[in-house]
Amino acid sequence: MLLGLIGFLFAQSALIAHLRGNGVRITHEQFPDLHARLLYCCRQIGMDTPPDAFLIHAGGAFNAFATRFLQRNFVVLFSDLVDALEDDPEAINF
Repeated sequence: MLLGLIGFLFAQSALIAHLRGNGVRITHEQFPDLHARLLYCCRQIGMDTPPDAFLIHAGGAFNAFATRFLQRNFVVLFSDLVDALEDDPEAINF
């Protein structure tokens, strides 16, 4: 069981390292519109601390996901999904 836990932590750590290395963090300076939407959605559901959010190129995949690693929350948006929803920005909130 300990070996499984260590393997899981290693895999999660590799995912977070991949996000930080290949993604762009969504901040007020980098993507002010997406950052404002993130803060709005966090207020709507009562989150005091917004998660770290990243925009990543995924080669045509339309997806997004959230994960948690060592007490920190992360949200990942794929760039093609954001581009596809450009005409309907309220859909990004979902």
